[in-house]
Amino acid sequence: MSKQKYWDGTQWVEMGASANKVKITDSESLIDATDVEGALEEIVTDFNIHLAETMTQMYTVTTGFAEGWSGTICYGKTNADILIVSIDTLTKTSDIGSNDTVYTLPAGYRPAIFAKTNAAGINAGVAVVNGSMVEIIILTTGALRLRNVGGVTATVVSAQGVIIICPM
Repeated sequence: MSKQKYWDGTQWVEMGASANKVKITDSESLIDATDVEGALEEIVTDFNIHLAETMTQMYTVTTGFAEGWSGTICYGKTNADILIVSIDTLTKTSDIGSNDTVYTLPAGYRPAIFAKTNAAGINAGVAVVNGSMVEIIILTTGALRLRNVGGVTATVVSAQGVIIICPM
């Protein structure tokens, strides 16, 4: 097996036999790195710096959820009025209804348009429910909703790792 490297989000992980790094030889590159590994690290660093420079403030919420819901969400906006909502964890100890409002974002942190994404493979108890699908919706009123669109009928349901980005 030839040497393979992949980025696991924090470091390069190597598998297989030894091989040289892939070189970047383009003299007009916008990246200072001279190999692909360095370029990817540079891109991630530059992105995180840029994101930090554009955010006004991020708020973390661990209370104030609708009855039966618990978890952690973060929200904030950029200097360009882009809303960012990150769902770290959301858990409900009973079935998700057809349109459960989980939390309402405060005025000043609400989208200009309806925002929606899907979360598949929702955890139910200790197992992932095959075919499960939940829509995560943010209304212009600030209501953050989870809508059961199939397969989620467990007594413990959780969603995590979802990021929603939309204009304000």
